[in-house]
Amino acid sequence: MKDNIPEVKKRIYSNYVYLFSSVIAFIVIAILVSKQVTNYLDYTVLLSLRNSADASIPLGPRWLLGFFKDVTSLGSVVVVVIISVLTAAYLIVKKKYLLLQIYLLIVLGGGLSDLLFKEIFARQRPTIVPHLVDAENFSFPSGHAAMSVVIYVSLALIMTYSQINMKLKLYIISAACFLALLVGFSRIYLGVHYPTDVLAGWLLGMFWVLLGWLLIQPNEMERFQSTNDE
Repeated sequence: MKDNIPEVKKRIYSNYVYLFSSVIAFIVIAILVSKQVTNYLDYTVLLSLRNSADASIPLGPRWLLGFFKDVTSLGSVVVVVIISVLTAAYLIVKKKYLLLQIYLLIVLGGGLSDLLFKEIFARQRPTIVPHLVDAENFSFPSGHAAMSVVIYVSLALIMTYSQINMKLKLYIISAACFLALLVGFSRIYLGVHYPTDVLAGWLLGMFWVLLGWLLIQPNEMERFQSTNDE
């Protein structure tokens, strides 16, 4: 187990790099959005996903619209709350109180910071294309994108916390990231968010997940060291 300690330290260092990178990237995007530098890109992407003759018709077969409506619901408040409560209850039953505290920090931090930034930037939702689902409040950053990362990626990390099989860990985390990507893209496809809203939401979600994971790393170090001492 002693050989694992340098690997854990390496992961901690990498997570710090990713954490600060997500902060810097979010700040850059926020500045560009506030100065309306990203408008052309945002409009171009939204229009490219619609029929050139009728912007109310999305590209693709009819079933694709239903597919993305279903996918986008995976980032809704109702689903987020249900999964959060069930996950918290599971951690309580398993008496994983440290993981529970960190999980609640990630979820509450992600949700509250998203609401705060929406009020700060007060960006209106896209009007260049019709919305294909109902959407309220401000647009930047995307709450669906942020919370899909927060909920699904943090859940994947909890599931793989004690998992030894690296291939299985990689699969679970990759599946969670793919799900978050799908939810974020669905918001663009349905016309309720600009691409930069979604990108900022992903970055915000990753910040909280990485922050939470960094808080659990010292405990993991102690676990490896105590195992080695035995």
